[in-house]
Amino acid sequence: FRWFHRDITRQKAEDILKENVDGSFLIRKSVTNIGEYSLSVHHQSQMFHYQIQFKDNKISLDTKIYFKDLYKLIE
Repeated sequence: FRWFHRDITRQKAEDILKENVDGSFLIRKSVTNIGEYSLSVHHQSQMFHYQIQFKDNKISLDTKIYFKDLYKLIE
């Protein structure tokens, strides 16, 4: 997937997103929480980073709504 960037830092994610349009996003491996992922979003000239949480083989951004995989989360 073009939105998945396996091994980049938070700063590199921001550099990539700054070069793209508002609403751009990417998913990357978390550097601080090994084995987890982060969603980085460019919105209104600001960068936001969200920890993707895993529980019972499902994923969530807010622990209220769970998805079966990253693709379903992005949909």
